[in-house]
Amino acid sequence: MRPEKTFCSRVDAWLVALVGGAAALPIAAAIWLAAHGQTRGVFLLSCWGTTMLAVGAALSWPVRYTLRTDRLHIRSGWLEWDVPFAALREVALSRSPLVGPAWSWRRVRLDFADGCILVSPDDRELFIRELAERCPHLVRAGTGLASRTPPSHEKAAR
Repeated sequence: MRPEKTFCSRVDAWLVALVGGAAALPIAAAIWLAAHGQTRGVFLLSCWGTTMLAVGAALSWPVRYTLRTDRLHIRSGWLEWDVPFAALREVALSRSPLVGPAWSWRRVRLDFADGCILVSPDDRELFIRELAERCPHLVRAGTGLASRTPPSHEKAAR
């Protein structure tokens, strides 16, 4: 049995600045209005901006990916997912801008029977190697992993 291994999310500073800046925009607008003698809307904008920053931080920090004995445990702030290793069908490098528990677009896409999830471990190659050691049903396929045998519905289509 392999010991647990935890990976932190890679962090792209520009992505944090973009998301944080967008969330802080209402606060900046409230400050600008107050500085120019406008009181109307300052309280509402301040509350909205503070709420966006607080909820955003609560849902997206910290981001960790823990390889446990039988599953991948993903934590993004208050949110958590468990992906059983047996459910994984494919693991591939990705630069998808789609939403996922990640602070980088330098990602790993994990495909399983019910869908997929995008993660951004700080060391993608080590993450994939560690997954390969824990998932005997997956084999190396280029820079990622793929099922040894195609799912039964793909066999029937051939």
